[in-house]
Amino acid sequence: MSKKAAVMKGDGIGPEVVDSMLRVLKECNFQSELILCEAGSEQWEKNGRKDASYIPDSTMKTLEEADCCFKGPTTTIPVPGAPRSVAVTLRQKFDLYANIRPTKTYDRLTPDRKLDCVCFREATEGLYTGVEAKITDDAAIAIRKITRQGSRRLIESAVDWANKFEMKKMVAITKRNILKQTDGIFWDETQKAVEGTGIELSEIYIDNMAQQMVIATEQFNGCLLYTSPSPRDQRGSRMPSSA
Repeated sequence: MSKKAAVMKGDGIGPEVVDSMLRVLKECNFQSELILCEAGSEQWEKNGRKDASYIPDSTMKTLEEADCCFKGPTTTIPVPGAPRSVAVTLRQKFDLYANIRPTKTYDRLTPDRKLDCVCFREATEGLYTGVEAKITDDAAIAIRKITRQGSRRLIESAVDWANKFEMKKMVAITKRNILKQTDGIFWDETQKAVEGTGIELSEIYIDNMAQQMVIATEQFNGCLLYTSPSPRDQRGSRMPSSA
């Protein structure tokens, strides 16, 4: 029986990007059944803002029955009372805890730069839990939740990937000098998971990591990078296009 892949074109440039992706799939002789469905703020506005989610019930049913999904970019309206983002909704609904981003260059496209690494990021904990409260008219708080179980399953997935693709170095990206309790749990579980695997483990603080990725990216070639959801993630986070 053919596999089923849900396709959400999303908002803004999303349809253009997804249409290009669909053309690539066609050229690759993709055999799974593609099911187009709606999601995002544009369809939410078009349908009168009546739904509590940017994902209609019919789309969620399709996703529940599909084997995977392709998701184009979607817009999240940044005002109190608006629905959660499509990405966060999907992560929480389907427990998509590992955001995996391989990065690889090809000589014909970037002959002067050689990059080959992969980044794992926890995608359901931290500020992604969406637990926040207004405490006064002038102040609000958000909870950054990190658990041992959530950290452990991400790290174990990263170790499995490293073993499968024979990657011998792992770099934990934290802010443990400031976030001593939450990133302390993450680092503790990291050390336990890597112990005895033969993988070389190191740690780097996220602000230094941002600098190193600009000035000396090649030092991470052959490395598996992974991180807990940091406060700095929130500005540029995206859901992978496939899940």
